[in-house]
Amino acid sequence: KKLQAETSDTKRLDLCYKLLEGKALSTMQVASIAMLFDSEYQRLEYVKFGYYFVNDKEHYKQLRDLFTYDSILQEFDKLVR
Repeated sequence: KKLQAETSDTKRLDLCYKLLEGKALSTMQVASIAMLFDSEYQRLEYVKFGYYFVNDKEHYKQLRDLFTYDSILQEFDKLVR
């Protein structure tokens, strides 16, 4: 709810960094939160950050569907190799 209440993606990303540090997440939890970001760039930044906290990295490639821009897709692909 705190994340949804934020008025900008920048504030939302900053809050994600604070709230998620040291927590264990699933890929689906990361996907749910990532969808709160309007900007694909900010979404990618969050997904890159969240990667270090997921306990099911083998499913992380599914998050590729969250992106449409080629440059962002390339960055995502580097992450999940």
